[in-house]
Amino acid sequence: MKRKPWLKSTGAKTAEGKERSKMDALKCDPQLHVLLKEMNYIMKQQKEIFSTISKNAYN
Repeated sequence: MKRKPWLKSTGAKTAEGKERSKMDALKCDPQLHVLLKEMNYIMKQQKEIFSTISKNAYN
């Protein structure tokens, strides 16, 4: 019988370990990752603002 250590894996327990684990799958530079998250946040804000403006324009 082959061993399957992933069946007993519990994952990260500490906040630091969870943060490190989250970054394991990251394919780009961590600083670029932060910039992309900020850009997405700004784009969502813009979308909400434009939606509000267009709703007010037709009322």
